[in-house]
Amino acid sequence: MIDFRLRAKIPKHMEHRMFLTADTDFGRCSVIKKRQRPYLTVKDMDDTLVKRWNGKVPSTDNVIVVGDFAQLNHGDYEELLNGYITHINGDYCKVPDNVPSQKSLIIEARGMTFLLVHNPNDLEPCWHDWVEHENCYIIAGERNVYPYNPYKSAPFYDKKNKMFNVSVDATHYQPVSLQYICDVIENDGAGLQYSHTDEIVGFVGGLFKELDGIAADVAIPKEGK
Repeated sequence: MIDFRLRAKIPKHMEHRMFLTADTDFGRCSVIKKRQRPYLTVKDMDDTLVKRWNGKVPSTDNVIVVGDFAQLNHGDYEELLNGYITHINGDYCKVPDNVPSQKSLIIEARGMTFLLVHNPNDLEPCWHDWVEHENCYIIAGERNVYPYNPYKSAPFYDKKNKMFNVSVDATHYQPVSLQYICDVIENDGAGLQYSHTDEIVGFVGGLFKELDGIAADVAIPKEGK
């Protein structure tokens, strides 16, 4: 069940200091092949994720991880990363018992309400009705692959279903600010950048190469690299 008490109201002047991300999967070797990530080793993946995280998030800001942060050595990875981290439970990467976490979180900003949950398929039916109300949205991880095309990522902003996918696979492997998410909604989705076939990589024979002729149409943030 969703706990309505787990709610935070974010003033507009603080939106740029609140970041969201999901599915970093630090230390998880199988995710490289499963999600077609452009890395040959776990160390390469981990080092890049840490670098891109710290390049985006100042040490004094906040990051909400919407599930699947790290497979093992949870605390060791947190020590490498900037910001104060809040965890929402995921699927494959369990949050250690000694680390505070919750199944979901509700945040409010600019008169909009966001439900943060790792897998939207786990929501009770009432929440699918709730999101149809004006100014109600879902921010999730675990939406990075469409079911019938393993090479096609779900969009960063699914306007029809009012969902944002903050999985690193959809956000240039870096966190995204709440300010940017609110701006996307207020601008009706305008300004999003779309990736093309030359940006998609596939795992072939243990090595990565570009896949030709596979359409992506993945909406990704234009917030910065």
